[in-house]
Amino acid sequence: MLMTEFCVTESWFDFFFPFSEGFNSVFPMEKLHSFSPGELITMLCGDQCPQWTRDDIIQYTEPKLGFTRER
Repeated sequence: MLMTEFCVTESWFDFFFPFSEGFNSVFPMEKLHSFSPGELITMLCGDQCPQWTRDDIIQYTEPKLGFTRER
């Protein structure tokens, strides 16, 4: 029982507390309460499954190494 309690509560505290303080110095928690969990995930991790069209790729990339926008 003591080992389980240690693993669940105390063992991660030495790692989580400094991370939490560092994160809070960049993104203060009191400022993040107005966002939904989904909005926070998108802000912090970006869109994990972007839907790129051919026009997007042509507009936002610069062809190199002998390639052109036409080829």
